[in-house]
Amino acid sequence: MHDLVEYAAQRLQSESLEDPTWETFEGVVDGSEAMAWLEKNRPDVAASISRAPGDR
Repeated sequence: MHDLVEYAAQRLQSESLEDPTWETFEGVVDGSEAMAWLEKNRPDVAASISRAPGDR
């Protein structure tokens, strides 16, 4: 995703970035499914997200 956004920012002309007729995409993430995936695959990241804001 980062590479796609970087490519768009660097390679596309400003007028094409602002053209409302250009097709776009939308990503939708289910928060509980994302946390379950993180807990299984990236427990360190899940733990840092799960901490209370005062604990950081």
